Amino acid sequence: MSNTTPNSPNASAFFSINTELNVAICRQCERGVRKGNIFTHLASTNHRVSQTVARYIANCVQQWDHIEDQPNISDCYDFGQV
Repeated sequence: MSNTTPNSPNASAFFSINTELNVAICRQCERGVRKGNIFTHLASTNHRVSQTVARYIANCVQQWDHIEDQPNISDCYDFGQV
């Protein structure tokens, strides 16, 4: 089994980093997402990313610097409303 996924999606196409709060920001819905919730967020009915791609992206985001496991925000803070 390969460690890559078809078309090798780039995690930065799905998420950016808010360096002030040290949290990943979903580019599509502009919500803050904790490291441990990346897979669930992408595989949710809102995004419907395949489990294979969601797992790959979650693993990539786990490697990013400046993202805390437990930032001081709610699980899904809407950054589009700030």
